[in-house]
Amino acid sequence: KSECHDLLFDRVPWPTGWGLYWLHDKGGPAYHSQSFAISTDVHPQTGVIVLVRFTLRGMPFGLCLGRPDHPTQFGVLRPKSVTFKTSERTRTVVLNWSRGRSGYPIILNRAGSYDGPPPNWQEWERKS
Repeated sequence: KSECHDLLFDRVPWPTGWGLYWLHDKGGPAYHSQSFAISTDVHPQTGVIVLVRFTLRGMPFGLCLGRPDHPTQFGVLRPKSVTFKTSERTRTVVLNWSRGRSGYPIILNRAGSYDGPPPNWQEWERKS
């Protein structure tokens, strides 16, 4: 979309519901990995990219370039922070948004470990 240039360079405010989301299901596990993945969702009628999904070391984010039908079910818009907790320590990454518009914090509690690719990966991802 042509208006995205001004949005990405912070020359105009982002429309309601647009922006960076934490895409994780509420309460579901997040599987840490040493991977980086990018994919896009395209509007079926217009062919315009409406969401860029990217996973950084198992953390699922999405840059939404449109308003989701059900934003609160879609994810957390502009997370305030991401906190990583283990039994020994807590580390927090604080995200700073222009115009002070941040959402809820994300808290990840370490529940265990495993060996191999995350179980939620698709078959083609496991072979790469």
